[in-house]
Amino acid sequence: MTAIIREEADPLPATVPAPFRWIVEQLLSKEPTDRYDSTRDLYRELRKVRDRLSESVTASTVSHAPSKAPKMPKFIMAVGLLAVGALGIFFLSPKPHNPANDRYTPIEVSLENPADASWSPDGTAFVYSAIFEGKRQAFVCYLNSTLSTRLTNLSNGASPLGWAPDSKRIFIAAANPAGNQPPQALFSLSVTGGEPELLMPLDVEMRSAGRVSPDGKALLARRIEADRTISLSFSSPVGSPWKRYVPAPFESKQASDMPAFGLSPDGKKIVYFLTNGDGEEQTWLLPFPPGSGTPKRISHGRWGRNTSFSWFPDSRHIAASIRSGELNGRRILSVLDSATGVGKPITGGLEYETFPAVSPDGKRILFTDSSREYRIVAASLKDASLRTWIRSQLQMDMPLWASKRDCFVYETSAHGEPEIWLREINGGERPVLTQSPFPPGTGSDFGTPALSPDGTRLAVRLIPPEGPVVIWIASVAGGTPVRLTNGIGREYMAAWSPDGARIVYLGRRDGIESIMIAKTSGQATPVELVRVSAGLLPDWSPANDWIVYSAKRGSWALISPDGKERRDLGKIATQHLTFSKDGKTLYGIRAEGEHQYLFSLTIATGQMKTVGDVGSEFAPRSSLNPGIRFSVSPDGQSILYSTSSAKTGLWMLEGFEKP
Repeated sequence: MTAIIREEADPLPATVPAPFRWIVEQLLSKEPTDRYDSTRDLYRELRKVRDRLSESVTASTVSHAPSKAPKMPKFIMAVGLLAVGALGIFFLSPKPHNPANDRYTPIEVSLENPADASWSPDGTAFVYSAIFEGKRQAFVCYLNSTLSTRLTNLSNGASPLGWAPDSKRIFIAAANPAGNQPPQALFSLSVTGGEPELLMPLDVEMRSAGRVSPDGKALLARRIEADRTISLSFSSPVGSPWKRYVPAPFESKQASDMPAFGLSPDGKKIVYFLTNGDGEEQTWLLPFPPGSGTPKRISHGRWGRNTSFSWFPDSRHIAASIRSGELNGRRILSVLDSATGVGKPITGGLEYETFPAVSPDGKRILFTDSSREYRIVAASLKDASLRTWIRSQLQMDMPLWASKRDCFVYETSAHGEPEIWLREINGGERPVLTQSPFPPGTGSDFGTPALSPDGTRLAVRLIPPEGPVVIWIASVAGGTPVRLTNGIGREYMAAWSPDGARIVYLGRRDGIESIMIAKTSGQATPVELVRVSAGLLPDWSPANDWIVYSAKRGSWALISPDGKERRDLGKIATQHLTFSKDGKTLYGIRAEGEHQYLFSLTIATGQMKTVGDVGSEFAPRSSLNPGIRFSVSPDGQSILYSTSSAKTGLWMLEGFEKP
């Protein structure tokens, strides 16, 4: 074995056919990149040589026949050429894809939450991250190996961002050794491990960790500029000072959901998926480097927020993770033509396929697949013990009690299209709102439903195919819904006033967030109560004396419905606060390390009391942001909220139909 590594092998006898000698020499190459990528490639090469050697034997036998042959008539030659052409068309034309040829291989299914997969430029290896002993660490795996190797063991963890052009080093984001300003830095790390080499601090104002291009020559990231504009910037070569992409018609000062961007393998264009501050989904095709062409907005239909994707080697098609209506909103991998917007599924769908990474030869796709369980739970205000009201493998969340009736509403896609269901406290439940009564083009998804105090009306945030998200009001008994306001901008659902005459909600327009109040008469003119910068939902006291809201990230305050009185509550690490039945106490769930503590806050004294730990598995979660809300049960003994848990694995797909 040592000789194979260090010394040249003795040449094969001259009687061995040259094509076979070439195969053996390639197998014994000292450079791994010069060997076969897989045994499958070796098999194909051996089969081809075998068949051609057989043909050469037949040809040598024929060569002993007389050299002169009768001249072939021209019409026979023409027929022969047509036959050869027809056979060529048959063998070279695309064949129908057989899904039975798709091969799914689990790569990482034992460690928690694998992510960040990317291929080396030479296609011989890939890196990814996973939770190891409580921290995210980087791993590398070679195609000729069944085992992954952990590359980092950093106390604060590390996330791989991509590869260097020579495929011998990777780029990682890890804790900044200079301190917490900024908290992270960019490092270069050998694929054999060792000490990471610091390249540069990662800007504290970055909105995403970044993504290295397939050729390893550029790092893309979203950053917040001095004027608070969210830009797309690049560092090329990786580690050099940031450059802002201009011209940038896609820029805004507010954004929501997770963006996705990536430079094509030929280094000439960027596809950029984003949702702007008004909730408008956009897809851009950007020439690279900037100035080499004109940015172009392209439309691919409403494929769903939080799109993740990877380029195919032709620098035209991408493999994208999209929502499938036929699969109850689950995500599947599809191929999308960046020039025309035409797409079709690659897979039939496992559970929830995201974050594809296409290999440089386009033959393999790494992706993560998640199975999730959704739960609607009630946490006791006495000891934080939990009761599960509903659980499902399909999306179901954002519940809210009616304050004066024993029922709550929630959003679900358990029956295909998104619907709002009502659950009575005695166990009966039924759908109360579907998409059918809404005018065409007004919406295709729901969020944060809220019942009026008497339970007769329903307010819901409706997400349209294009344009801002707005609130609609509908009768639980049926009929035609109407818009809550006549305003312009994005509206996030929140809470009804105790008498049901008004609604308080979070609004966003031109990058400015405000707590707004509107009458529930329909098409009302909204009134701004106070400006905020936190993006969390307010709540209205049953005593009608206070509205609680988050003034800025991490800080909460009270304001009277007429806006004349205010009280600062200080910093509280909770995603929502809700009032007790008498309006004298606030309840929330704060995160502290691995714990999720249910707590109470007495309004008169400001005293905070921990009720108990609901457990990290039951941390509040929602499919929309903002979508976390709490509401007190009719008996005042518990708060209701949604949670979910997921099991994620890293998989490799082969045998699929390439674009």
